[in-house]
Amino acid sequence: MNQFWTPLAKVFGLSESEQKAVGASSTVDSNWPQLFELFQKFATTHWVTAWQRHREVSPKDVMSIRGLTIQAGNADIQNQLDSWRAEGTASQLIEWLVNGPWNTPDIRQCVHFDQLTELSFLTNTAATNNSQLSRSAYEDAQTAKEASQPTPLAIITDHVWKEHAMPQSPSAPEPIKHEVWVEIEDSRGSRQFALRGTLFIFGQPKTMNWPDGLTLQLNDGETIDWQGEAAVYVAIEGRHVSGLHLALRLHEDGFDFQDLGSSNYTFDGTQAIHPNVWHTPHKAQTLHLGGPAQDASQDAPRLCIAAGLVMTAKPAQPTPLRPANVKQAPALSTPLVLHLEGSNGWRHQQPLAMLPHQIGRDAKCDCVIPSEFSKVSRRHLVIEAWDASKQSVFIRDTSTHGLLIQSGSISGSPQQGAWLTFNSQLLIGSSQHSPSLTIKFALKTSET
Repeated sequence: MNQFWTPLAKVFGLSESEQKAVGASSTVDSNWPQLFELFQKFATTHWVTAWQRHREVSPKDVMSIRGLTIQAGNADIQNQLDSWRAEGTASQLIEWLVNGPWNTPDIRQCVHFDQLTELSFLTNTAATNNSQLSRSAYEDAQTAKEASQPTPLAIITDHVWKEHAMPQSPSAPEPIKHEVWVEIEDSRGSRQFALRGTLFIFGQPKTMNWPDGLTLQLNDGETIDWQGEAAVYVAIEGRHVSGLHLALRLHEDGFDFQDLGSSNYTFDGTQAIHPNVWHTPHKAQTLHLGGPAQDASQDAPRLCIAAGLVMTAKPAQPTPLRPANVKQAPALSTPLVLHLEGSNGWRHQQPLAMLPHQIGRDAKCDCVIPSEFSKVSRRHLVIEAWDASKQSVFIRDTSTHGLLIQSGSISGSPQQGAWLTFNSQLLIGSSQHSPSLTIKFALKTSET
């Protein structure tokens, strides 16, 4: 059960004026364990559906909610609703709804709550038929049929459609007066730089796909829109880092940080921090994204943040996540040839005249894999060296989904770096829903 507002605020000892800043987070001892999911399901099923149909006629309109009337559909939900109502005033309950179950990208892009001030309740009675509570004029026959069935929670919505002009692109944030420095250690190396702005989002660069078909391309250094604010995106490479993993907000007293509900959490040492809640550290903070600090097998990137310090920026350096035990080779007179073959018939071969050589779907890779190989990572595999006398190539797996050695022999761990014989065959991107890719190696000859 996810919830927002008074119970969580009491746990943290917040005053009433501070409670508004508390975000939705996971709790186990709630007196209303089903309400969060029921409220969210209602908004997704009715409001988002109505907006999708309405925009066929008026694509610039959004649904502006002005008032809500809520009614339980059975005695159990009625008891939970009564307990929830006792937690605060109508404005506090509205704040819980807006910042809790209704604070998702697909809901917030089509529903606005700036005019929502009225909240009322109807008592659950056996004589009341939930099908009489009209949700939307856009419901089709199937939706109407489903609405005629008893529902645990019904909501009458007072709303209007209004035009909402979306900005062409978020403006760059204004720089702040004091210095906050960050040091990142990930699979790209170690780098250190000052933060210029007020809001930053850290995560694995990728393309985010929303339920309504819209996409968001996450690239290092670009300004993106996050919950209506302009934020600078900072790319972090790691096996278990989410696209939108961590938010960092700068202010006059330092900075706050928040895990954005990432799949593999953000760790302060060995302890995972509470997601979707702003945390205020002292002058410095060290975080690990996607795994605890001492679990080397997770290759969790390290993020060190310090406020009020003047430091010198450093270029990327080798780190434990990017071993330096393999010497990079200059241009090769007898290059290695990479042979690739997809299960969909795609074929490609490419000489490896320079090392290291990166393979993946990212356009910046040395060998770019077509986008239809969706389970091949953006940066899947790095070839760092090869030895003709030993007939072996040194590889490192930097992917999310890993690789499979179909034939040949390997010495070492692919994640940490391993020698692979030339006669080996790798399989990457294996999936039931997308084509896979096999990789072979061979020395270039006059016949090749």
